[in-house]
Amino acid sequence: LMAGDARLTRLRIGNKRAFGEDPARLRAALTAFHERHYHAGNLHLWLSGPQPLETLEALACEAAARIRPGVAAPLVINARTGASGALAQPGFAQLELSFLLPADVRPALRLLELCLHSEAPGGLMAALRAQTLADDATLEADTLDDDTLWLRFSFALASDAVNPAHVEALVSQWIAALAALPEDALSPLLRLAEEDVNALAPMDALRARAFGLPPVEGNALRPLLAALLAQRPTRLWLSPEVHG
Repeated sequence: LMAGDARLTRLRIGNKRAFGEDPARLRAALTAFHERHYHAGNLHLWLSGPQPLETLEALACEAAARIRPGVAAPLVINARTGASGALAQPGFAQLELSFLLPADVRPALRLLELCLHSEAPGGLMAALRAQTLADDATLEADTLDDDTLWLRFSFALASDAVNPAHVEALVSQWIAALAALPEDALSPLLRLAEEDVNALAPMDALRARAFGLPPVEGNALRPLLAALLAQRPTRLWLSPEVHG
């Protein structure tokens, strides 16, 4: 399933059965992998602290001096949106809608997540539950490279009989409704998002900025919604009822 996109096939975790019975060969392979990929061109360094920027910069230079120089290899994302797939998976049925978006919309993700989880009448979750379509929803995002964000909406469907197309249609209507709201309509959620960030412990706040849901910029939501409306998502249906 990962063929064609090297970033999705890179080593993340494994076990002895997968790695084999030759520890010397394994060590050599891991060392070669590390030397090939772990260099300055492929790394980002994030620092956060109470020190002045000049001090943080000096700390960054000191840390970076120990990292081998290198040039990032150009990456080609062999993915396209608009496709559909089904995957056999035990448990309950799920629908996942994926989008490829510009990475600069990240500052709106926390606000979008709050909108998604809102229980307000007329919201997406209220409509999904009222029509017995879905019980829960999650938002996940990963940066594939400096320019591309992979955004996923996952819905726990109420049953295997739910038509995924019906859920997708409601999601599209919800995104369009958010885009049509006046500027100040989401001010309460924006304040809530800011409170959530301010309540994070320092390390959690750093993780949020680096690869999670960063602090919200209120004017970033409209470009995100416009990008979502301009694209047909990739649909993945996961259910124990899938055969083949």
